[in-house]
Amino acid sequence: LSTVEQALDRARAMLARATGIVLLDAFPGLLPHLKDAIRAAIRRKVRVALQVYDHSRFPGAIILENDLSPEAFAHWPGQQLSLVVDAREHLLALFSRDLEAVHQAVWSQSAFLSCIQHNHLACEFAITAMETLPEKDPRRAEVKSLSLLHAEPTGLKALRQRLGQEG
Repeated sequence: LSTVEQALDRARAMLARATGIVLLDAFPGLLPHLKDAIRAAIRRKVRVALQVYDHSRFPGAIILENDLSPEAFAHWPGQQLSLVVDAREHLLALFSRDLEAVHQAVWSQSAFLSCIQHNHLACEFAITAMETLPEKDPRRAEVKSLSLLHAEPTGLKALRQRLGQEG
């Protein structure tokens, strides 16, 4: 994907296709472009887990606030988006800080790659939860249930079927 609109349109389309679970890690400048699509997924009863870097709220979603400092943002070369839908498709994008350009954006419908990316985000969310949430916060248990094997998303089921490993 080579333009900001292509990448954001793809993210919105992915969210519209979601049926089971969405994992989303989005830098602050990107959330306003995706908020309606995120809210629509939540209304459809899709399980949505977001890692955010501000105080964004999406009732009905699992929200993890990553407390990266402004200095940490200054070291990263732009605004990042990592999105996995149902472990069936994923989008990884790095935009310029001002969201005027795409440094790199890759989308794939590979169930294998999307399963791997799902688990990468689930693990990152678990680390954020350990670092930022109080020990008795119920979101800790919710985050544990996001792992690929616990969540059993349709992409994992499709991969197993394709490889002749039903169940």
